[in-house]
Order: sequence, then C-alpha cells, then structure tokens
Amino acid sequence: MAVDISSEHSSSKVDEDDNILSDLDFIRFLIVAQKNIHWMLLIFLLCGIFSFLYLRYTKTVFQSRSIIKYDIKQMSPVFNQQQADNISYLSGEIELIKSNLIYDKVVDILPLQVSYFAYGRINNTERYKDSPFLVKYFLFREDFYNRIFDVRIVDENSFELSYKVGNNDVTDKYTFGEIIDKPEFKIIIGKNDNISNLEIGQKYYFVINSREQLQQYLASGLTVKVANAEAKTIEISFSDFDNEKARDIVVVIDSVYMSETILKKNKAHEQSIAFLNEQLRMTEQNLDQYERKIESFTRVNRTPDIKGEISRYLTKSEIEATQLDKLKIQFNIISKLQDAIYKETGIEKVMPLLYLLENDAELQAEATKLMELQLKQHHVLETSKSTTFTSKSIKTEIAQSRDILIDHISEYKKLLSDEIDRTKERVKEYETAFTILPSKETEFTKLKRFYDLYEKFYLMLIDKKAEYGISKAGTVPEFQILASAAISKQPVYPVPFQVYFIGAMSGLVLSFLLIISQYFLHNTINNVGELERLCLAPMIGFIPNFNSQKMDYSKLVVNEFPKSPVSEALRSIRTNMEFTSKGKNNKVISITSTISGEGKTFVAINLGGIIAMSGQKVVILDLDLRKPKISKAFGADNQKGISTILIGRSALEDSINDTQIPGYSFISSGPVPPNPSELIMSKEFDVLLEQLKLKFDVIIIDTPPVGIVTDAILAMKKSDLTIYVVRAEYSKKGFERSINNLITKNKFQNLVVMLNGFDNLKSYAYGYKYGYGQGYGYGDYYNMDEGKSPKGLLRKIKGFINIV
Repeated sequence: MAVDISSEHSSSKVDEDDNILSDLDFIRFLIVAQKNIHWMLLIFLLCGIFSFLYLRYTKTVFQSRSIIKYDIKQMSPVFNQQQADNISYLSGEIELIKSNLIYDKVVDILPLQVSYFAYGRINNTERYKDSPFLVKYFLFREDFYNRIFDVRIVDENSFELSYKVGNNDVTDKYTFGEIIDKPEFKIIIGKNDNISNLEIGQKYYFVINSREQLQQYLASGLTVKVANAEAKTIEISFSDFDNEKARDIVVVIDSVYMSETILKKNKAHEQSIAFLNEQLRMTEQNLDQYERKIESFTRVNRTPDIKGEISRYLTKSEIEATQLDKLKIQFNIISKLQDAIYKETGIEKVMPLLYLLENDAELQAEATKLMELQLKQHHVLETSKSTTFTSKSIKTEIAQSRDILIDHISEYKKLLSDEIDRTKERVKEYETAFTILPSKETEFTKLKRFYDLYEKFYLMLIDKKAEYGISKAGTVPEFQILASAAISKQPVYPVPFQVYFIGAMSGLVLSFLLIISQYFLHNTINNVGELERLCLAPMIGFIPNFNSQKMDYSKLVVNEFPKSPVSEALRSIRTNMEFTSKGKNNKVISITSTISGEGKTFVAINLGGIIAMSGQKVVILDLDLRKPKISKAFGADNQKGISTILIGRSALEDSINDTQIPGYSFISSGPVPPNPSELIMSKEFDVLLEQLKLKFDVIIIDTPPVGIVTDAILAMKKSDLTIYVVRAEYSKKGFERSINNLITKNKFQNLVVMLNGFDNLKSYAYGYKYGYGQGYGYGDYYNMDEGKSPKGLLRKIKGFINIV
C-alpha cells in the first residue's frame, strides 16, 4: 500500500532543508564530542599540567610602588585648562624621575654594582642581600663589565673562581680576602659577615655591572605614570624577581627625587639672592656718592633752607621731578625686561626690580609666569630631549606667554613715554619759575631728591633679600608621599588564577578546535534528527546496535532475544507500518539500501520474524540475485530459489523453506543468473508474487542496493511499501540524495526510511523521540543480551554526558 506524501509537504521540507543545511548540526556536533571525550579530557589534563609546570618553574616577579601627590598652583581658572596644566606638569616630573640623572644617584646609593646569583637546577636565584661573599673590584678592561664570574665554595676558607679570557676558560682556587690581581682586573672576594653558614660545594656567579647596564636595568623595571590627573598624583613602581630589591629601589628613587627637587629650588633662590647682592652693592655706591655731595653742599653753603617765597614752586617742582625720575626708572626697568625677553635670558635678574612698577600687578604676574616656564624648560631639557611631548608643550606655553608679555610691555612703554613727556613739560615749566632762584638752591634740591630715591630702592632690596633667604631656609618639595613603598608578598607575575584560567581556556579552545576539525571530517549520517532533516521520506523507526555476539553475516536473532532492544525496535516499526498504511494492507514490503553493508538483509530477516511472531504468515524473498545472503542467514543451501523458479527449473512449493519461527518461511535467491534484471522484469515474477500473496499474509523482498544496480527499483515498483535502510555512522552524507530522487524523480510515494545501527549510548540523547528510553542500533551485528546494561565506569560517564 502506498504511503501518501503531499507535494506541499515535500516542497516546504525542501525549502527548510536548504536553510538548515547551511547551519551547524548541533546533534552531530554532540556525537563527535562524545566520541572524542577522552581526547578532550587528555587536552585539559595536559593544559593543567603545563599550567602547573609553568607556575612551578617560572620566576616570580614582584612589584613595589609608591604614590606621590603634588601641590600645583592653579594657573588657569578654567577646569579643563587646569587639568591640562596638571598633566603637562606631571609629565615633566615623570620625565625627570625616569632620567639618567635619577638613575645615576640610585646606582651610587644602592649595592647594585655587583649582582650575585646562586645556580639552581632550573632557575638561578639572585642573592641581593644574602650573598655568602662580597666582591670589591677594579677593572682594567671595559669588556669585563657585564661578564659572568663563577664561584664554587670549596670550604670555609677557600673557593674556586672561573671566568673566560677570550676563548679560554680560567679556573683558579683562592682564599677569601685574597687579592686576585690579573692583567684584566683586580678583585677581592671576602666573606659576608651577615651570613654565618657557607654552603660547601654550592655554585654561585656574580656580574660586575656597567653603569649603562644598570641604567637600562632601572629603565626596564621602572614604571612611572599619572595615577590621577585631577588629584595630581603619580605612581612610581618597580618590578623585579626580588621583592626586597624592588622595594629598596622605589624608596631610593623617592628620596633622590625629593633631594633633587629641593636642590633645584634652592639653586633658583641662590641665583635671585646673588642678583640682589649685586644691586645692593651698586645702590650703596650711589647712596654714598649723594651723601658726600649733600655733605659738601651743606658745608659750603652752611644751610640747606629754601627761601619761603619760593616754597610753593619748590614743592611742585620736587613732586614733578620725583615723578619724572620714577617714570624714567620704570621705563628703564621695563626696557631691561623687554631686552631680557628678546634675548631669552636674564629675566630672573630683572624680576626683583618689577616690584618698582606701580599699579601693574598683571605685568608682574605675566613676567613671573614666563620666568617659571623658562626654569621649568631648563629642568626638563636637563633630563630629556627637546623633542619630547613635555618639552614641546612647555616651549609652546613659553611662546604664548612671551607674546602676551611683549604686547603688554609695548603698551606699558608707550604709556610711560607719554607720561614722561608730560612730566618733563611740567618740570620745565616749574624750572622756568626757578630761574630767579639761586642756582645753589636748585642744586641742593636735586641732590636730595636722588638721595631719597636711592635710599628707598636700597631698603626695598634689603627686604627682598631677606624674603629669599627665609624662603631658601624653609624650602620643601612641592609634593608628599601618600603611600610609601613596601615589600610585596604577592607576585604580579605569574598569577596562579590567571595561569590556570588561561590553561583552562586553552584546553577549551583546543578541544573545540579538535571537535570542529572532527566535525567537518565526519561525513556520515549519525542520528535520527540528521536523517529526518536530510530526507524527504518519512521516518518509520530505528534499530539499536546488537552487541551480544560477533556476526560474520546476518542472522535471525529475534527468536533468541525476544525482549532485546532490537526486538522491541522491530515491533515498533511493525506498529508504525500499520499507521503508514492508513487502513490498507501492506502485502508486499521491499527492503533496500544505498550500498552493501547497511544492514538491509538483517532488517529484512528479523522484521519478517517479528511480523511472523505476531501470528501472520510471512515469506522473505532473496531478490539480491547477484550477492545472495538469505540462505546463509538460515543455514540453508542455495540450489533452489528465485532464479530457478522464474526459469521453470524448480517448483514454488519445493523452493519454500521453513524457519525456526512458525509461519515464517523464506525463498533463497538460487544460483546466480546471468540476467537478474530481466528475470525481475519478467511476467513469471509477477505470477510468483500473485501466488505468494495467496499463500502468505506478508511478502518481504530483500532487494539489491539501489546505488549499485537497478534491480531494486524494479522490485520496489511491485511493492506496497519500501523500507530504505540507512546505517548510522556508516552511510555517507549524500546517500540521502538517492532517497530524495526516488521520491521526486521516480515518484515513489510509498517509501519510508529507517535508521539502523544506532549506538546504545547515543540513543539516550535521541531515542525518546520515538518512545524508547533505551537506544536501538546496528553495530558489529546485533543485540545485547536481555537485561544486560553497559558496564564500566567510562561507559557510564559517556552515557551521563550524552544525557546531559
């Protein structure tokens, strides 16, 4: 009877397949993973071992750090600009800390000139402060810097020293404290008084480091970065294999940096005080000169009194003359400042005089800012190149400040010049009025005026000198250490959690790559879902592996194991056949496959046995005339059968053979004929089928494989139902095209598919769809014993993984 499959269902399923085929087959992926679970476990084990060995034999790196906070004066009221100024300032300080100026002082303070190491089986260990011996040296040749000198402790008083001279190895025995005088060096190796026990036989080595090597070492381990620009903090950290050494280096860098900062500030104060001393000396000379002139004038004229009648003019004249002198001095000072700006030097010498400029605090502030920027540029250039970001940034700020100051000075000079001209005119006016006064009186007034002016300037210089002296005495750095360096107990590298995490991720990635590679290399049909997705034909059921006994050919097993998974699966298929018939009788059932080895004969023999055990009379025909197997399965000869019946050599009754199951018979293929296809196409074969229909309830035809010969198609056309057998993990992908072509091109609407050889363990994941808690399959050749379950820890683990 035909099994109807609507064209609508077929077309929709084809469209669905086109989309699904492009996606990952998750079921097949799980099957491949289950097959390679032992390799995955091995990969994870190896990654774990490698991670352990890496942690065991990788030298640990420790890091010590300190935090420094700066007290930076606000230069801009704008927040973003202030933050940029902070970053610029902190960048300059970072360059100073990372400069060779600091490195050299650290090298001079810490015992880094000689590095001591103890040989180990795998890693060598530095003995920073616990070396059993200490080295004093003087090298005559530069190439002996950064060279290894091996030391082996012989006993409490002696040692062996080994080193290379050219290509020759030199080894000599010495006593501790002995002067080793060689053409290349002079060395004294003495005991370390802080180490009481010498390890006899232990091998050590030491390296005399060059200053350049130490600078590179400090630069490679030191990290200085802005911790928080808004908080104006930087972080100084150093990484090394010895945690105590890392701590000492950070502590000394902090100390040296603080001393260097104070030294720079004191140097600026000393330069300012020197300039003030020079100005005081010159002012004292001028005061002395005018004091002598006034004394001489008084002595000659005997009195300094001014006549009362000209007091009014005299007062005005003095006021204007004093104002004129002040203006000229201010003009002179501003001119000196302008020259210093153009020459880009000496501005610090003019700075103390700017306080004589009245009512122009803005000019003074701009000049102060320019001087500070030039000093900062000078400090940065001492420690870094002019091409660095910090140097360029400071240079830009200097140019901007210089332009602003020059414009201010030009405007201020014009104002002074105009005021001087007006004051001169007023002085000239008053002096004209004095033409009637005695010349002596005028001369005295001028002397007194200049004396008072220099006296005021002198007192101002004294005050400034005292201020700078007090400032120098109280000089402190513009930063404070918020967190001092400490000895780190936890290494920063390698971190066990990170190493094991990377190892686990590596195991996961490698396992995934293994599964992916196996997935794409795995080109067989594996499970029901995959088969349903690829085929247009409906699924009628599946059969599990039969693991009870090894078979060289197909046999009848359902009578020996009636309660086995194979028997239960065949009963399910028998039931499904009744549903597919839709009330019609499936009298003739053909069973075929794509190639040999997919289990069609085993399925045909045992399906017939199951149907016969239900009370129906069943006969199975071996229509595989080229490669007969039914006779072997039942242990009969093949002298009579289909071929002899069709050619009239033997009668039907003589060719029917009984089996162990009542009501179950078989007809073997008979001798191999030269023309199997012609026999199947003959009318005699149709007559044979009609005769068998009268004698039996069900006729099962074991056909040849479809993919090899056309005999199967001829038999399928005469069948009410065709069962197409596909074997799990044996049938190749692409075989489903043969099934689909039978439906779409040959118009076989009575075709169903069955998955054979489905592995028991895999069925845990996929068998529920057809109502079987256990799996069904076809393996070595069939069935495990009734009531027998998989034993062994590995198989149970695999089963559990499949369930999950």
